Amino acid sequence: MTLFRIATQQSPKSPYVHWGYARTLLQRYQEKQHVDDLRLAHLESLTALDLLEKAQKGDQSIYATVNDHVQSNLCLGWSLLEEADMDEYHDYATALHIFEAVAKRYPESSDAQAGLGVAAMQLHRYDEAEPRWGRRSS
Repeated sequence: MTLFRIATQQSPKSPYVHWGYARTLLQRYQEKQHVDDLRLAHLESLTALDLLEKAQKGDQSIYATVNDHVQSNLCLGWSLLEEADMDEYHDYATALHIFEAVAKRYPESSDAQAGLGVAAMQLHRYDEAEPRWGRRSS
């Protein structure tokens, strides 16, 4: 957690450190249920995605990989799922949409398939959720 928090300050143009920080915040949220961790994870995911968009538009000061794109979107999707569990102001459909987009673009991503399955299950779309679980690898 500390490593990624400091890295976001020292390397603010690195998508990797932002989604890495988001991932550690999500893990801590799942353990301790501190809402501030979840909100910050969401923001860090968005920061990573903003950097990826700038890199795609030609900002050569930003080093980004395909994995950064996958992981940033996955962190955002999981943040949205957790937020939807938390209150009625968030919805599972937005998370489902993100996981669908990632799974379509990166069908080999077992994490995208798992997120898609969880989001579909939360929406009571069990016929869509069940096949996703068979694709997940350990």
